[in-house]
Amino acid sequence: MNSDQTTSSAPSWPHERAGIGTWARFPKERIEDVHHAAESWKAQLAGVERPWLVWCTDEAWCLVQQQLVIGSGWTPVVGTDSTCARPRLVEGARFVEFNRDLQLPVMWMHFPLEWVHLFCDRLAFWHSDLLPPKGKMKAIGDEFATIQPGEIIGVRDDPSLARMVRRFWRGPRRWSYVNARRWFELIGCTTAEACESQYRSGCGWWRLPQFHPTGSERIRRANPHNEHGNGVWFWEKYFGGQTRELSVDVHPYHYNDERRQAERPADQADRAFDTNSILFKASELQNNYDLNALVETLEFDEHDLAAIRNSKVPDS
Repeated sequence: MNSDQTTSSAPSWPHERAGIGTWARFPKERIEDVHHAAESWKAQLAGVERPWLVWCTDEAWCLVQQQLVIGSGWTPVVGTDSTCARPRLVEGARFVEFNRDLQLPVMWMHFPLEWVHLFCDRLAFWHSDLLPPKGKMKAIGDEFATIQPGEIIGVRDDPSLARMVRRFWRGPRRWSYVNARRWFELIGCTTAEACESQYRSGCGWWRLPQFHPTGSERIRRANPHNEHGNGVWFWEKYFGGQTRELSVDVHPYHYNDERRQAERPADQADRAFDTNSILFKASELQNNYDLNALVETLEFDEHDLAAIRNSKVPDS
């Protein structure tokens, strides 16, 4: 049993992992606080018809992602955590202070993703290390625009034999989910109706849905593994969840692939479980990739580059 599964009966607040998106560490008695905070999120998104969540772990990467979202026909909705209190925005982007009212010790992108039904009709989202070129982004944006109420569009993660072997050899901590399946939050689009259905069934994007306050005995018996998105897979399998796989292959543009993770030193292999992982992620991007070289592959024109250069810190 991993540390996320050894939660106390009455979690304190703040808790170092309360905001990373795991039901084993979120105090259920504070759900009402999230509802109140979501009223502010909804107000900050007023007038945005196509919101796309861009989570700032590194400001330079975030700016490039914002401009890619602009080119897709959607509006970048920038959230952040401790690495950059108020990140710069390109023209047309919207900053939302997701953690302003909750004051969690750390908040990951997965946190607001669980509560979409409380603050917008639909929401696109992606990892902070994904950079598809403009042509691919336009196709993705057009596909997301076709989403229907109650549906999600995303990336199904069914592990290959090679990945299962790699998981096995990573050690006992991985054995419980060698063959685990999920919907990978690498990129996707969800709707308020889908999110609300997931909440009612106890099967959303957060880790360990067996601890969800509305979770079913069926899910508890299944003992889901400690990964985001496995609850969505159960939602599809057991509760008739409407899912659609993204037709664009984005994996070549994901700059944190499993091969690179497998090459990490053993003492870094489980950094995703640390509260400092956002700082680690920013360092990983800066140290392992030349962002300027990657930008040259994105089909940006001078207007795109100027938008990034002219980006500004939002007003308080």
